[in-house]
Amino acid sequence: MIREVPANSGRKLLPDLPSSPKSKERPICPKVSKLVNLALAFEVSTRSKEPWQVEEIADQLRGAFRANEVMRVSHETIYRAL
Repeated sequence: MIREVPANSGRKLLPDLPSSPKSKERPICPKVSKLVNLALAFEVSTRSKEPWQVEEIADQLRGAFRANEVMRVSHETIYRAL
């Protein structure tokens, strides 16, 4: 196994490519979570204490706050926050 790794390594075959100029324009920091909103964070934390899955919590928020776009959040955002 030890001999196979250097022998079959593809590192020598890959050329060094310069980075894309657009990569310098992209923000370095990650996007701010929607759960910074205290009212939304409270709703998510209250509903997460129940035996519901995060997909169900996201659906409940969508139904409860149809008119308020700020109070809607995806299940992926809830997963990241937990």
